[in-house]
Amino acid sequence: MSKVDVYVVLVDKENSRSNYQSREHIYELKKISELPIDTNILVIKDLDKGGQSKKYKDFLKKITPNKFEIIDDMSKFIVLNREGEVQLVTSYKDKEDNADWKNPKPMIKRIVLPLLEKRTR
Repeated sequence: MSKVDVYVVLVDKENSRSNYQSREHIYELKKISELPIDTNILVIKDLDKGGQSKKYKDFLKKITPNKFEIIDDMSKFIVLNREGEVQLVTSYKDKEDNADWKNPKPMIKRIVLPLLEKRTR
């Protein structure tokens, strides 16, 4: 199996209880997962002014290439190439063929995995 780097980006305040709980949840998922994936946790730096929503929107504006629409929904998949260039930023619109919007697997199979397969060839 090829190596894939997985990063979970948290938008909670840096030292908040919700940030801690999110990290603990991710660690628990890693323990019970049988996938050989090393998950890295990143926290978007707090802003001097503005809250969680503003820092998330600012983050998306900075990382989203012009060819993608900036949609500030949560649970995004962001795919980067080996040079660190953003190749894909998903949104709720990418799940439109899936009646169960809580299950991202159909969207992952359709648009995320093909990019990862290209990367490993």
